[in-house]
Amino acid sequence: MKKRIALLILASSVCLLSAAGCGGKKTESGDQTAAAKQETAQEAADDGSAGTGETGELSAENGQLAHKVSVFLPAGPADPRWSEDAEILTLQLEQAGIDAEVLYADEDADLQARQISEQLDTPTEALVIAPVDPYALTEVLQGAGDASIPVFSYDRLVMDTDSVTYFINYNLREIGQKVAENLVSVEQLQEAQENHENRTIEFLLGSPDEIEELFFFNGVMEVLQPYLDDGTLSILSGRDTFEETAVMNGDPAEAGRTLAQILEDSYKGTNLQILCTSGDAIAAEARKVLSDASIRSCYVTGIGCQADMIKSMAAGNDGVSVFMDNRTLAETCASAVSSYLSGEKPEVSDYAQYDNGTKIIRTITCEAGLIDKDNYQMLIDNGYYTEEEIAPDLLVTATPMPTPVVELATPSPEPSEEPEPVPDTTGDRAPASAEDEGAESPDTEDEPAVTDLFETASVFGGKNGEEA
Repeated sequence: MKKRIALLILASSVCLLSAAGCGGKKTESGDQTAAAKQETAQEAADDGSAGTGETGELSAENGQLAHKVSVFLPAGPADPRWSEDAEILTLQLEQAGIDAEVLYADEDADLQARQISEQLDTPTEALVIAPVDPYALTEVLQGAGDASIPVFSYDRLVMDTDSVTYFINYNLREIGQKVAENLVSVEQLQEAQENHENRTIEFLLGSPDEIEELFFFNGVMEVLQPYLDDGTLSILSGRDTFEETAVMNGDPAEAGRTLAQILEDSYKGTNLQILCTSGDAIAAEARKVLSDASIRSCYVTGIGCQADMIKSMAAGNDGVSVFMDNRTLAETCASAVSSYLSGEKPEVSDYAQYDNGTKIIRTITCEAGLIDKDNYQMLIDNGYYTEEEIAPDLLVTATPMPTPVVELATPSPEPSEEPEPVPDTTGDRAPASAEDEGAESPDTEDEPAVTDLFETASVFGGKNGEEA
């Protein structure tokens, strides 16, 4: 999937942080205020290890970029999503006077750990890490902590280490709330509640070892729990906890098998009306399973706005997907790194929620939006997709073959070599009466009219070649 980077480059000359909705909303709760105060000493220590002097500005000397950072991405360079993240991060950081070296792990957690270890032996000043395995970097990142090198956890939170300085991601709890509010509206749950009606719902979420999935689930349940408690919503499978609804590694194939078993065990003779998933890949696989089970009207949610999901919406299918623009995420991360190395403090959105098992991580969150069949055009308008990339696939309908008109032929007797003489019996035959001359022969049958054949053919051919 190739997206339009030209728009991004045009916009990169200005700071898009506040416009994109990232880091701009500070939580005002007392818990977060207290947590922020507890972090003050650590912030001062962290921020004091960076910077470029009293001016706080990055500069290039002798044509060289002033700083160097290392960026670690989980997939390979051929992956369209992560290759675009690399391009955006590199561009944004270079414009801030920072040299970014990007390393791809090809989904190999051990390789990523070795890459980090090797970079710690170079004069790198910050690490940006999108982990392959969030739990596999505890040991190697101890070296970053010992060297006072800041770690920016990107897209997924690195767990079980106190070396993480900042986390840059979307607010998954808020996204879960938005998805649930959409379900309340589209499925008219308030009206159903008042009329004592019932809707069925099931959940298929991502990997249980990813904290972001738990935040999403909690956000959804904060809105839907009252409807589950009073019976307006029913989970016939009984899978109503995060552990029961999560799919290891977010594997779409496994999610599909799980859904097929749920339908077999719990929905014989009953229609599943709502399926809440936390990823478009899972949603796409689920649609196949639902189709195989002849369930056509299930409202399916997803996250990611993948092309196939948008094509499905463009074709008129019900559902919603969360648009989390990775361009915005990359720009936000680059801005945070630039601010930090300039001696400034990045603007933090959340001081309280994101616990990586060792400490609360200062988090910079970005806003997300919902996309459905009524507003997917905005993805074309903002350059995320081209019109051709998300055009719905045309359904090929077989055209009925025209019914051939059969001409009825009467076989002619073969002429004999010598015609037999016809005996003259006129003298023996009585003259015909007037009644006999007007009467029809009793052996004559009505032949079918040609118009009747066309009328019969039209019943099967339909109007203008369409099916009747």
